[in-house]
Amino acid sequence: MGCAQPDAEVHGECSRGGGAEDGGGDDAQRVPWRRLLGDRQANDYLGVLRASLSAPQIARDLRLPGYRAYNAALEDQLDRVMGGSATPEEGLRAAAADWEALTDRLGRNSQRRHYREALGVSETAD
Repeated sequence: MGCAQPDAEVHGECSRGGGAEDGGGDDAQRVPWRRLLGDRQANDYLGVLRASLSAPQIARDLRLPGYRAYNAALEDQLDRVMGGSATPEEGLRAAAADWEALTDRLGRNSQRRHYREALGVSETAD
């Protein structure tokens, strides 16, 4: 079972961390961005990303069942948009539909409860 599958994360088969959210900045990670954006724009983008991830008020990854599957669904659609096979609007609509299906599969009430717990918000607060 791959990490993009929600059941893998629910059952603890995927580890957290890795990639851009670590603030990792070796050249190997920058190469795809440089190819896609060019040197200056890649440096600008990665600099902003690094600064935002270093901010003291950052909200790190939510501890939510299916977190990696939600990210994978969005990344799949971003790949389609960046590859030119979908418009940004089509990609966002498709990602939203994927997220809705994933939320239904994992249980909307359960996901709501986990989300509120991750944010430190009580069940009765609205």
